[in-house]
This record gives sequence, structure tokens and C-alpha cells, in this order.
Amino acid sequence: MSQPVKATRAELRTKKELLNLAKRGKELLKEKMDALLIQFHGYLNRIRNMAMDTIMTYSVARKRARQARTDIGIYTLRAASVISPPRVELKAQEANLMGVRVPRFVLDIRGTLNLEALMIGPSPAVDETAKEYSKLLKQMIAFAELYIVLRALAEELRRTRRRVNALEHILIPRLEEQVKFIKMYLEEREREDFVRLKYIKSRFEKMNDRY
Repeated sequence: MSQPVKATRAELRTKKELLNLAKRGKELLKEKMDALLIQFHGYLNRIRNMAMDTIMTYSVARKRARQARTDIGIYTLRAASVISPPRVELKAQEANLMGVRVPRFVLDIRGTLNLEALMIGPSPAVDETAKEYSKLLKQMIAFAELYIVLRALAEELRRTRRRVNALEHILIPRLEEQVKFIKMYLEEREREDFVRLKYIKSRFEKMNDRY
């Protein structure tokens, strides 16, 4: 026995109830682990796809940027990005995913490069470059969100697995051992009481026979 217990019928009922609760808790945690694994693999696939899409967008954006530099010149392009940059705002919100707090990022991009401020007419190459880099930024933010969610799910999986192991290998065996001990003690006491009563009865019978 890992620790002393009261060998009473009341204690036996309490230990049995705790044992049933522990077993039910283990099953519920295992169900949660299965659901978390499904979510984890789903987000893992999404982050892989997002990584490929982001790489492709980055490649296209670089190509558009080269075209823009050829169209209006690299110094003019840099000057436009400093004088009239688009307005970028990132808002971080919080969501609940199976009891796990995860972030939700909302990206708002307003405006574009204003070439008129530099006395330059419209440039389709610059517009396409701005469009592709805006898309790239949104994908990078989405990738960061997926990555954080994936890490949060992995950590929750580890915590849940530790709790399942603690129930399965520590608490449940300990309660089963205590229930077994109390049962054996009570059965032994019942046998002793039976023998004692039988002995007392036989003594009374002998006394009655004498008188």
C-alpha cells in the first residue's frame, strides 16, 4: 500500500466512487486527445499548403518588383514607398479552440503607392507589385497564426497525455490497490466475526446442555 487507508465500508464506497470517476475521466481525456490530434493534423496540412502558397507568392512578387524597377527605376520606387506608403493595421484577437486559447489576426491594408506625389503617372507594374506584396503580407500573417495555433495544440496534447498517464499509471492503480485492500480486510474481519459468533454459540449450547 502506498498510503494508509481506513478499512471501513464507508471508505470502500468512497474509493469505488473515486475509482469510477478516475476511469471516466481517463476515457474523456482520451477522447479529447483524439479530437486534438485530428485538429493538429488538420492545421499541419494547412500550414504546409500555406507555406507552399507563400513561397509561390514571394516568387511572383519579386518578379513584379523587378518589372517595376525597370519601369520607373529603383530610386523612384523607393521614394514612392517612403513618401506615400499604404496604411497597414494588424489587430490581434483571441479565440477558443477545444479549450485552447489561440490567436486570430486581422490584417487591414489601405491605400497603395501614390506615384502622383512624385509627378509620375500610373504604372501597371507598380500596381501589380503592390498587389502581390500585399497578398504576400496577408499570407505571412496567416502562416504565423497557423504556426502559433499548431504550437498551442501540440502543448495541449502534451498536457492531456500527461494527465492520461497520471490517471492510468498512478491514480487508478493506487485506487484499485486501496479498494482491494479494504475488501480483503473486511472479508477477513467477517470471517473472524463468523468464527467468533460460532464459538460463542457453541459455548452457549454446551452451557444449555449442562443445565
